[in-house]
Amino acid sequence: MPTGGINVIASEYLKDNTIFKLDQPLYRKLANASDELRKTIMEGVETKPLRFFCPNGAQEKVILSIIEACKSTKVPTIVVTFANGVGKSYVAAQIIANIIYGPQNGWFDYEIFRDFPFPKLIWYCAEPDTIKDKFIPEFEKLINPIKLDITKDYESTKDYKTFTSLYTFQNGWRLSCKSYGQEPDKFESVEAGLIVNDEPPPGAIRRAQKSRRRMGCITLNIMTPLYCEPEIFDEIVKAREGVGKGSKQRLFHLQADVYEACKRRGIRGHLDPDIIDDMVAEYDESEREARAFGKAMYFSGRIYPNFGREKHFVDPKTYPIPKNSIIKQIVDPHDGRPCACIYAAITPEGRIIIFDETPLDKSRQFWEMKIGFTIEQEIKSWIKLEDRYESIIRNCTTVSRVMDRHFGWQARGKSNFAELFYDEGKLQGREFNFQKSYEATTYQGGEIHYGHVQVNKALLSLADGKPGLVVWNTCYHVWEGLTHYIRKHETSKSAEDKPAQSGKIVEKYKDMADCVRILVCDTELPRIPADEKTRYERELEKVMSRETPIDEKGFELDQSDDEYLSDFFEGEL
Repeated sequence: MPTGGINVIASEYLKDNTIFKLDQPLYRKLANASDELRKTIMEGVETKPLRFFCPNGAQEKVILSIIEACKSTKVPTIVVTFANGVGKSYVAAQIIANIIYGPQNGWFDYEIFRDFPFPKLIWYCAEPDTIKDKFIPEFEKLINPIKLDITKDYESTKDYKTFTSLYTFQNGWRLSCKSYGQEPDKFESVEAGLIVNDEPPPGAIRRAQKSRRRMGCITLNIMTPLYCEPEIFDEIVKAREGVGKGSKQRLFHLQADVYEACKRRGIRGHLDPDIIDDMVAEYDESEREARAFGKAMYFSGRIYPNFGREKHFVDPKTYPIPKNSIIKQIVDPHDGRPCACIYAAITPEGRIIIFDETPLDKSRQFWEMKIGFTIEQEIKSWIKLEDRYESIIRNCTTVSRVMDRHFGWQARGKSNFAELFYDEGKLQGREFNFQKSYEATTYQGGEIHYGHVQVNKALLSLADGKPGLVVWNTCYHVWEGLTHYIRKHETSKSAEDKPAQSGKIVEKYKDMADCVRILVCDTELPRIPADEKTRYERELEKVMSRETPIDEKGFELDQSDDEYLSDFFEGEL
């Protein structure tokens, strides 16, 4: 490195590092040192990267977030969504080392690093290549200078893996490197004190980790938020909103763009400004928000990407159910949890208004409900809902009930859902006679793809400029279902050659979306009954139909319409 470059780096380093700030005479002496001395300083910095670590502004926020989060709870989860290049993985390695060995520099000189209160086991979890090629080289570069001190030695083992899987330190600490390729039960062994997830883990592993925190544990989820699964995005949203704010807050969120690591625009940045600008300009547009700004890509892979809160999730007062609509109940039946059910109105103009749903419980996500209802309970919940809309239903032309044709008529002993609902409805004094959902077996893309096409069409605007499908904003489960309905993002080598919508549908979130798909594909416009004619209109029809022949050219009335009607109604016109 040219001396001038070292000179600049050393100046910035000495200017910002708290260790030197604590000793002002030393700081002033070093700040005015010769280039040769500065070079020596930087060589020393590189030799002992723990001792002389100087974080950029975004990295410092991660350190401070650990301190603040532990004031609120003993099981905090910190979600860190950083752009590429900010240094999220490196600061995670620094945090791990400063917990194991205690504060190694002024940036970590806090009680939680001096006397860590939770179990002396750290899990670093990531993809195998990330562990092998990135984390372990960085981590060992940090701790190997300390290893020269025999009292801080450690042992490591691979345990038949391609990477070091366990570090055992003489002071009692253990660091376990766990791959996302391992079975979930490998994450259910002992209590951990710190869990670092470098990029989001699979759902089963994430759930297993949560049970390993009984003795207190910090969970640090660091990621560049590309292709976030809905469950991850939900966690980010909850963290932003400060779920359980105050003494009960458990989720915390940090976000940083690449400019926070910029020498000119950031705090203690290390990246060249021109390189950053060129790099950001070349990012794929679909990934720029995540890679450059650390913003989670909102449910990448959504099947209904145009379904949005402002346009489609509406105030009931803005979209009332008009007279002469058709009311539809759509049911996707289940055994192990409640049936997914929606109610909608098809207006005379052809607009679909989804106005209610069951389950009536809106305290948790539909896919989190693990206990099913009995047939009697389902029927009673539907009757309860329909009674709310008695006056609206009375003004509509008909009530139509449709059930998924695959599961609604699937054998259940000697019966099926359709028959069971019908029989129970009769016992409750109502008729629940379900028709089978649509078929599109001849459609080239298959029945489900046909439904996706139709729903996306329905979301477009009608002639009045308003969307053809809207959902009342009281329908919590429909909103969550449609926004979480996604295809899993493929990362295989062949993924680039496949269409954008070719990924596998995530089954977990599909039930309410299935109801909407069935609804749209089974929609027909209501037939509006003609208003009863007045006496005048009836007699006018008779007049217009009276034909008196007068010559070969045609027919004409023997007196004018007005004359006839005036005589007939005498004073009523």
